[in-house]
Amino acid sequence: MTHFTPAHFLDRRVNVALIGCGGNGSQMLTGLARLNHALTALGHPGLHVTAFDGDTVSDANIGRKMFSPADVGQYKSAVLVHRLNAFFGLDWHARPKHAGADELVHVGPGIAIVCVDSAAARAKLAKTLQSTAAYVMDLGNRASDGQVIFGQAGRPNAKAAHRCAGRTTCCRNWSIRRYRKTTRRVAASPKRSNDRSFSSIRRS
Repeated sequence: MTHFTPAHFLDRRVNVALIGCGGNGSQMLTGLARLNHALTALGHPGLHVTAFDGDTVSDANIGRKMFSPADVGQYKSAVLVHRLNAFFGLDWHARPKHAGADELVHVGPGIAIVCVDSAAARAKLAKTLQSTAAYVMDLGNRASDGQVIFGQAGRPNAKAAHRCAGRTTCCRNWSIRRYRKTTRRVAASPKRSNDRSFSSIRRS
């Protein structure tokens, strides 16, 4: 299936919603700042990131994540975004709260990067992400491995649906469809590890 990059991704700033600023999220946010610097150097308008996380920094976060002892007690999203804004001269936004439907819609069409640490949190976000026009990247890891899923959250158009008729893996929202199904199953089973959702989402 042919995919075309949206025209506004090429000539306008791309809105990015980063959901979760823990281990994966703090590293991702720093990487996005470096990517933005490279894009603007090449003449692209760059990225505008809104980072969501309602948790505060604790002693356990130091070293394992992008935080220092001086950050303890402060909101993770605010600490990281303020630091990057000062370092790179950005105007990115920090939202010290957990992402919900209203906040994600306000960010606008673009890319949602999910860096939450449980299947239950993913299941809560899935319905909202399904109704947006965003691309979705979902990151997760276990002790020794991890997985990244990337796809479009919107429903396929009529032509795409016709081309995909009778097939299970070519539809453009395959990742999100499988992702929602798996997170529901994992969230409903307390005996299974939260991160098991990543080990079971693979194309056959």
